[in-house]
Amino acid sequence: MSGRPDPTNSVIEKLLKPLHAFCISMIKGKAVVLNIAESKDSSLLHKIVRGKIHGICEIALYGQTGSTISEKTKTCALVKLDSPISINGQTHDCFIVIPRHSGHGFYRLLLSWIAVYVIPANFPPDPAEVIWENIIGIWTLKLGR
Repeated sequence: MSGRPDPTNSVIEKLLKPLHAFCISMIKGKAVVLNIAESKDSSLLHKIVRGKIHGICEIALYGQTGSTISEKTKTCALVKLDSPISINGQTHDCFIVIPRHSGHGFYRLLLSWIAVYVIPANFPPDPAEVIWENIIGIWTLKLGR
């Protein structure tokens, strides 16, 4: 690995970032595939789950003590799985996903995949659930077929 930025990332950013709002409207309601890359429940590692993006919104991410983790709000998506999964003995079928890397927003899904932080949620979600300590893993997200 040379340490140089991947030129593919630069091209995707230049093409899609200016069209962020348009791209977001195109992915709402779309089927997605999530690959569980890292999880607090090791039995889930490398499993693939399918679901649907039910909405995109802006949120503030908080710590357990109520302190704001970031000065900016984060764009997140609400994903409802086709079939529930069990995580550490609890069943979940709805998750809030937040892009892990800055500059890798949901608009990238039109051409690629993104890494996301994953927080179990109710449907509809409660903003109080969106705290850093509730993140259960880092998954990859791409549009399904």
